[in-house]
Amino acid sequence: FAIGQFHIHGHKENCLFCFSSMFIPQSSIIIGEILESLWANLNAVTSAMRTATLAHQAEMLDNHICDSNHKKALNIG
Repeated sequence: FAIGQFHIHGHKENCLFCFSSMFIPQSSIIIGEILESLWANLNAVTSAMRTATLAHQAEMLDNHICDSNHKKALNIG
């Protein structure tokens, strides 16, 4: 059992050493909660998505996340 790297730092200090994947033998470091970090940005498009069809909602989400990834890539390095 491990706590994700995004959440582990909000726990008690002893949780870090017991439940962080950095300290569990033969485990890998995965940040699976990446969508949580996108929620604030996704909130900007949710009001526009309420009246859209399912296909259009998927397209809007895809475009918004691709734009977010592009902006991150521009800021790397």
